[in-house]
Amino acid sequence: MRDMPGATLVIDHLTPRAADWLRGTGPTRARSVHAGVIYLERAVGLVALTMADIPLSPLSLRLCIDQRLPEALVAGEIADLAFDLGAAVVWQPRPFWATGVARQLPTELVAARQQIEAILKAFAPVVLAPAATGPLPLALVGLGPGLTPAGDDVLIGRLLAHHAGWLQLASGDIDDVLTAARSRTTRISQAFLAAAAAGECGKPWHDLWARSGRSRSEAIRVILGAGHTSGAATLWGFLTATEAQNHHAPDRYHPGPSDR
Repeated sequence: MRDMPGATLVIDHLTPRAADWLRGTGPTRARSVHAGVIYLERAVGLVALTMADIPLSPLSLRLCIDQRLPEALVAGEIADLAFDLGAAVVWQPRPFWATGVARQLPTELVAARQQIEAILKAFAPVVLAPAATGPLPLALVGLGPGLTPAGDDVLIGRLLAHHAGWLQLASGDIDDVLTAARSRTTRISQAFLAAAAAGECGKPWHDLWARSGRSRSEAIRVILGAGHTSGAATLWGFLTATEAQNHHAPDRYHPGPSDR
C-alpha cells in the first residue's frame, strides 16, 4: 500500500452516489487514472475524482477550482486519502424526467445524427447492427472499444431514452443488462450503467433540454468530446431508441448470402 501526499482534497460538488462512496469503509484503490479524472474504488463501488473543468457525471467527486489531482497517484491500492467537504454542494444527476424535459428531441441533436453515425462507423462499427436488433440487446454488453465499451454506451443511451419516455423497457430487461454487465464489462461501465438505469446522467445531458439553442449545441459538443466513442455511442443509443423498438434487424439489415 502506498501513502498519499498529506494535502486534503477540497471538494466543491459531489453526487449522492459519491456521498455513499465516502461513507463506505475498507481499502481504497485507484482503478484507472486519466487526464483530469481518477476513478477510485471501494467495496461499495466507484467514484470519479475530477478536476473542476470536467463536466459533472453521476459518479462525480469534483475538486475545487484551485485544486489539482494528486500527481503521484497511479493505479493501485492507496492510503491516507482525505477530503474536505465543508463547502461541497450535492448535485442531483437525475433530471426531472416526469416534467417532460425530453418531450421533443432537440433539433440540434437530430441535425447531428449523421456526424454521430459517422463517428461510430469509423471507430466502433461493431455496435451498429446489434443496436438495431432491439431496444436493449444483451449482445451490446461489453462490446466494442473504449474505457466504457461503445456497446455499453449505446445501452446507456437507451436507458436514458426509457426515462425520457421515448422507449418502454421492462424492469426485467434492465435487470438482465445489469446482471450481464457484472461479468462482461468493466467496473466503470457497470457503475455508469447502474446510474443510467436509475435515470441519472451527466450535466451536459441536462443541458440538452435548455431553452437556448446555443446551450443545446454546446451540450452536444461536450458529449461528443467524451471519450473516443463514448459520447457518440450514448447519443446514438438515445436517438435510435424508438427505431430499435419498432423495427427488427432483419427488416433493416441484409448482410447477404453466406459464402460458406
